[in-house]
Parts: sequence; C-alpha cells; structure tokens
Amino acid sequence: PVHYEEDRDGRIVDVVSTMYSRVSQMNDLGERPCGKPRVLCEYAHAMGNGPGGLSEYQEVFRRWPSIQGHFVWEWIDHGVLQVDEEGRQYYAYGGG
Repeated sequence: PVHYEEDRDGRIVDVVSTMYSRVSQMNDLGERPCGKPRVLCEYAHAMGNGPGGLSEYQEVFRRWPSIQGHFVWEWIDHGVLQVDEEGRQYYAYGGG
C-alpha cells in the first residue's frame, strides 16, 4: 500500500493520512469517509514520560470504521546506553 502524508485528498495513495490532527478534525473526517482507510501517521509524541489526552483519540478510532490506525512517534527512548570512563551509565543522543 502507498502512503504519503502530503496527499490528503487521496489522489495517489492507498491510505490517506494526516499528522497531529485534532480530535474534532478526526470526527469531521469520520463523518465523511473518502473510500480509503484513513490513519494518523503521527498523533502523539511519547518521548520522556509519555503523552496524555489519548483517550479522546481512542474514542474516535472506535467510532469511525474508516479511521483505521494511528502511530505514536518515539514510543521508545532512542538513546543508546553508554558507560563513561568511571563506569557510570548514561544515555547518549545524536552520536555524542
């Protein structure tokens, strides 16, 4: 399946998507299905101790059959565990 977030009208894709759409926008889109599955290719950023306010989105995903998925950005911390010269552990980011 072809996915490209910039094709919001679904002219060239198999899956229509947006990023960080509001709950109200997703309900509007659910009321007007476009004939193709719709997903939020990013809808939450979970780095650190996590996002909030996701229960409202879950209601949208359950309510509208045409809205079929959602992806959380950075669900897992992507730092690499390193050990310094004195044996202390730390998480390195950006190659540093």
